[in-house]
Amino acid sequence: MTAARPLHIVLSSAFARILSRPPWRRLNSFLLNLVLKAEGYGNFRSFHESGEEFFIEQILTKQNPRVCVDVGAHRGSYSTLILQHTGAVVHAFEPHPENFRHLTHVAAGWGERMVLHEVAVGRKVGKAELLYRENALGHASLSPEVNAIDYVSNNEAVDVSVTTLDEWWVQQGRPAVDFVKIDVEGFEAEVLEGAQRIIQDIHPRFFQLEYNHHQMFRRENLYT
Repeated sequence: MTAARPLHIVLSSAFARILSRPPWRRLNSFLLNLVLKAEGYGNFRSFHESGEEFFIEQILTKQNPRVCVDVGAHRGSYSTLILQHTGAVVHAFEPHPENFRHLTHVAAGWGERMVLHEVAVGRKVGKAELLYRENALGHASLSPEVNAIDYVSNNEAVDVSVTTLDEWWVQQGRPAVDFVKIDVEGFEAEVLEGAQRIIQDIHPRFFQLEYNHHQMFRRENLYT
């Protein structure tokens, strides 16, 4: 006598048979995107939609962070959010000259609480070529592979200095870093590789990093 199949297996099989058929393709895609959105994928249009605003206001603030690091600060929106809701000092790293000029104006309103570093961050200290598009500086990247993404199209370049978080940490006197945010358009793995001493020695409470199409084109995943 064959044992009855569990109800969830029966339902999932029926669901797959029905929605895999061409007439249901649009509904299938809609449900897939809905589920992915609920899991946090593709929620990037604002800090509210992404959940970053909730994290800072409801979680980070309650931890009373002393030092926060914003790698890939762009024009300072995320750093400003941290500064508004915590008493932390924020170290903001931004290599693109135009973005950095904008950052200097933002930092002027925060005094010593916002420290700027006009430098890229990677796995080793040196020089690198930052690829960018003038009308989309938020997509600037040290990784040429991400240019294969259709909305990137970085067609200009500028030479920039590169440091590591470990090097910066030692130079700063080994501060107690509580939070590290990394948004560097596909170069996140290199930033983490250059932060091993920080991770091992002081165990920051929170790390946040961008993870999207860029890692696919760079053949990286969360397990490597």
